[in-house]
Formats: sequence, C-alpha cells, structure tokens
Amino acid sequence: MIAQLFIALFGVTAVALSQSTLASRRRWASDFGLVGQPFWFYAAWDTQQWGIFALCILYTITWGKGFYSNWIATMAAPQAQPADALDWAVQRWNDEVCNRPMVNIHRRSLDDTWRQVITYLGGDAEKLIGPAHDDLLAAAQEGGA
Repeated sequence: MIAQLFIALFGVTAVALSQSTLASRRRWASDFGLVGQPFWFYAAWDTQQWGIFALCILYTITWGKGFYSNWIATMAAPQAQPADALDWAVQRWNDEVCNRPMVNIHRRSLDDTWRQVITYLGGDAEKLIGPAHDDLLAAAQEGGA
C-alpha cells in the first residue's frame, strides 16, 4: 500500500513536471521519476511481475538519461554567450560609469560590477575600459599629494 502511494505521488509529479511549459520545472521531472523507481522495483518484485520489473529497468535508464541531460551535461557544457555581449557590456560601462564624477557614491560599485561582467564574458577589463575606480582614486591622490 505504501509503495503504491509513493508510486502515484512521484509518478504523477514526474509526468506533470515533464509537461510543464517552463524549462526550469521540466528539468525536475527526471528527479521525481528516479525517486519513484525504487517503489516500482519493490512492487514488481513483491508481486513477482517480471515484465513490470524489466520495464522498471528501462524506465530507470530513461529517467537517468533525463537526469544526466538536465543536470550533469548542462553543468559541464560551457554557456554560450552572444557574440556582441562583450561589446554591450563595455558600452553599458561607458554609459553608466565612465562620465560619473569620482566622488559619486555609486561609481565604485558600478565600476566593480561591470568589470565582473566584462571578465565573465571573456574580456580584459583593464584593456577594454581602463584602470579601475580604486586605481584612478589612488593615482589622483598621489598626484595631489
């Protein structure tokens, strides 16, 4: 009885998630499908339904393939970036940071943030947008002292 309850709970949840229009929900279908498989195996073994037991093996392989493609492979694969993303990030830095006065309270955090974005996209922030906010402040203090 307990096995049947868990088979229904995890099975229906897996099927419902597999039909979701949101990819972020669909990826969980294989997780729920795999969690329900031990209950399928137990029920098939307990009732000596060897055809169902064989199907459980095939379903487990299929749910495992879904788990691999939705979780393991997506973590291992490098995320493709749009070709012009780096140019966009540099332009956003120019629009949001470049012309702000050095005393502006938001300039440093914006500069740091856009530098991280540029670096994440594979660019060299120092070459593309020049010295960092802190470096410019240090140079200005040395020149003024």
